[in-house]
Amino acid sequence: YEKNAPDANQWLDVTAGALTTATDIITNLYKQAEKGFNKELKSDDLQVILDQMKAYTKEFYATGNQDYAGRYIFTGYRTDMELTFSKPANKEYTIYQKVSLDDFDVLNTTDHTGLDTTTGMDTVKEQDITNEDKHRLRLPYKDIMTGGFEIKLTDPANPERPQSITSGYTVSEDGQVIFTDNGVYATLEAALQSGNTLEVTFKKDTWETGDLHPEHFYKCVEKTATGYITYNADYDVDKVINYDVGYNQKIQVNTNANEVFIHDLYRDMDDLSKAVDELEKIESLKEELQKKLDAESEASADYSKIKNQLDAAKKAYDYVRENVKNLFGGQMTKYQNYLDKTNLAITKNGTRSSRLELISSRLMDQQATYKELQEENEGVDMTETAVKLASAKLTYDAALQATGKILQNSLMNYI
Repeated sequence: YEKNAPDANQWLDVTAGALTTATDIITNLYKQAEKGFNKELKSDDLQVILDQMKAYTKEFYATGNQDYAGRYIFTGYRTDMELTFSKPANKEYTIYQKVSLDDFDVLNTTDHTGLDTTTGMDTVKEQDITNEDKHRLRLPYKDIMTGGFEIKLTDPANPERPQSITSGYTVSEDGQVIFTDNGVYATLEAALQSGNTLEVTFKKDTWETGDLHPEHFYKCVEKTATGYITYNADYDVDKVINYDVGYNQKIQVNTNANEVFIHDLYRDMDDLSKAVDELEKIESLKEELQKKLDAESEASADYSKIKNQLDAAKKAYDYVRENVKNLFGGQMTKYQNYLDKTNLAITKNGTRSSRLELISSRLMDQQATYKELQEENEGVDMTETAVKLASAKLTYDAALQATGKILQNSLMNYI
C-alpha cells in the first residue's frame, strides 16, 4: 500500500500520458493526409505536407522512449534500452519475421523509363508509358544488407522440413519484396490461408537515429566481436511486468512496444516520400517539355518529337498523380487503424489503473482495520496509560525521597 501500489500507479500514469500524446500525433497525421488527398495540389504543396508528416512521425517514435524513474516503459524487460536508436550505429542483426497475409499489400508502379533523358527520349511515345499493380511484402526496415534474405514456408504437418522460396520475387535494399510471378504469390497466399506459416529472414547492419531496436519486436541475432547474441529465441516479445500490490495479487503495469509503436508509420513515410519525389520529377519534366513545345512552330522538325514526349510525360504524370492521391487516401484509413490500436492500448492501461485504484482502496481499509485490531489486542489507551505513567513516576519519586531521608540518619542521631 505504501510502496508498490504508488509505484505501479505512477508507471500507469506515465504510460497513459505517453499514449495520449501518441493519439494526438496520429490524429494530426490523419489531418495532414486528408489535406494531401486533394488531387489539385502540386508537388511543392505535397512536399510541405509531407515534411510535416515526417516531423509528426519522428515525434511519434520519440514518445516511445518515455521513461519512468530512468526505466523505459515500452521496452518490456529491457527497461535500460531505448525503443529507438539515439544515434547512428553499425551493428549486424539477422532478423526473423513471422509473416501473415496482412503483411502483404499492392504496390502501384508506373514504367516511365522512356522519359529518362540519359537513355534518350527521341523515340518515346505515349504508348510506352505503362502502369500496373504488383503484390508486395514490405519489410519493417529499409537499407537491408545484400544477401542473407530467405523466405521459408512451413507446413504444420511437417514442421521439420520447411520449404525455401527462392524465385518469383525481387528484393530491394529499401526493404521491398516485389513478387514478379503472380503464381508464386498465389501459392503463398493459399498456403497461409490453409494454416501454413511463413517466415522471412534478412540482415541489416546500418542504423539511423530513430530506427526501432529489433530486440523489442522480433527474434533476432546480433553479431558481436566475441560471438552472437540471440534475442527472443521463442519469438515471444510480449514481456509482462507485474507489481505485487496485495496478498497473492499482481497487476501488469507495462504496455509493450508492439502494441502501439509498430514499424508501419515509419515505412509509410518511405512510400509517400518516394511517390511525391517521383511526382515532382515528372511534373518538372512535363512543364519543361510544355515550354519547349510552346517555343516550337508546328512546322518545325522537332515539334512532333517534343509533342510525343509531352504526351508521354502527361500520361506518366496522370498515373503517378493518381497513385499519390490514392496513397494519401490510404493513409487516412491506416491512421484510423493505428488510432484504434492506440486507443485499445489506452483502454487496457486505464482498466489496469481502475483495478489498481480498487485494490489501493481495499488496502487502505485493510491497513485501518489492522491498526484498530492491533490497538484492541494490545488493549492500550494512550490517555489512560499517560496518567498511570505520571502517577507511577510520582510514587517512585516520593519513595526515593523517603529512602533518602532515612539514609541521612546516622548512629549519632540516636545517642
